[in-house]
Amino acid sequence: MKPIFSFELKKCLKSKTVWLTFILWCIIIAFATQQRIHTINVLRTANDTSAQYELRKAAAYFTLLDSAETGKKQFPKYDSDPRNPVYFNNSLPRFAIFPPGPLNSFATGQSDVMPSLYVISRRYDYRVQKEEAVNGLQLLYGKIDIAFVIVFLLPLVIIAFNYNILSSEKENGTLKLLMVQGSSLQQIVWAKMLVSLLFTLLLLLLPVACIVVEGIDPSRIISALGIYLLVALLYSLFWHLLCAFINRKIKSSAYNATILLSSWLFIVLVLPTLINTITEIVHPVPSRTKFITDYRHTLNEMERDSNSVILDKYFFDHPELVKQDTTGNTRNRANEFYKAIHINQDKTQTALQPLYVAHDNALRSANDFANKAGLISPAICMQQSLLLLAGQSSRQYVYFIERIDEWRKPYLKFIFNKLLLDKDVSKTEALQLKPFSYPPYDYSGKITLNIFLLLLFNIFLIIIVAVSLKGTIIT
Repeated sequence: MKPIFSFELKKCLKSKTVWLTFILWCIIIAFATQQRIHTINVLRTANDTSAQYELRKAAAYFTLLDSAETGKKQFPKYDSDPRNPVYFNNSLPRFAIFPPGPLNSFATGQSDVMPSLYVISRRYDYRVQKEEAVNGLQLLYGKIDIAFVIVFLLPLVIIAFNYNILSSEKENGTLKLLMVQGSSLQQIVWAKMLVSLLFTLLLLLLPVACIVVEGIDPSRIISALGIYLLVALLYSLFWHLLCAFINRKIKSSAYNATILLSSWLFIVLVLPTLINTITEIVHPVPSRTKFITDYRHTLNEMERDSNSVILDKYFFDHPELVKQDTTGNTRNRANEFYKAIHINQDKTQTALQPLYVAHDNALRSANDFANKAGLISPAICMQQSLLLLAGQSSRQYVYFIERIDEWRKPYLKFIFNKLLLDKDVSKTEALQLKPFSYPPYDYSGKITLNIFLLLLFNIFLIIIVAVSLKGTIIT
């Protein structure tokens, strides 16, 4: 086996095709990485700016609140008093920022569609902020990312170098010569596959090198990089073993290439499409466009039932124009107006709740079914693992929305009760309402399952290939 390995390694290093493939792979990976990191930097800048704005507004608000509680500053108009719950809600914005995963530069995932930043403190309808796609062509054609390159293109490279590992030896008349010299079919196949695996490992290390060149410290994401290499190697090993499985009959190279390309087409394209089609039939995926349309229709129906909608909206945007109370009370009629507004919003939210629940349940059911059905495909297992490591899977976005809703319920209840009871907001109470924080999503169990399934696929193929090659007769 060692002489065959040495010969194949030297032949690989001298092959112009190998070097051309390597150069093209470098160009594609560099382009995909640069494009994705540029997008990430734009999002990170927007998120950092929002976070800094939130900190500045919080510092200014609590300074003003200290002045109000100590009596250092008087507020003749209640709508400018920091103790006013409406002023508190408007002057202390809270943002929900979706944090990138450790390998965010590897996969685009849902980031083209779902926003990474929500304003969650001021309005009830935070979920329709920036929901519409900005660029329809971007959704139509998508983006080239590292996940696409590895899941779709890497198998083609492996097939191109391994479709004829035995058939070429037979066609060149060297197979029997190798057998006479004491080499078995298993030794020939494993030696050639080992050389190809080393080349594949080099290709898989290029994305890591690219993110280092872009300025990302690999020591901060070492565990994620280790998981990526493990999953990617198992995925590439599957395609190597599939090539060996097809070569076991030692038929013509044209036959092997046809069967392997058909297998790639089925595993990578047809099977995921079939799973999506079945998911659409069993658990129809709710349309976000329909959700927003239904939301706006319900909202219009609720507004039609309220009085002076146009005037209320105008006063909501211009509270300084609301008539002041002339009875000497520091609280003015704006407080009663905002109380009515929040009551209407609470009623509207109650009316919208069935729409939210139906949409979320349908989306969760569709995602769960698709994820479970996708476990039968090595390509989907690989893609899901990369999306989880990148923090861009549909599961993580659903988890993000659920955490926002958990934070908003006590917050909105606090504002609503203060308005109804006509009470002030104290500094102690304001400090207890912490900013939104995103608890990390634990994806270890799901990636472990994907690794286990890829391992099972490989073990199954290893057994079949080993048994088949042992009983193969050279004619």
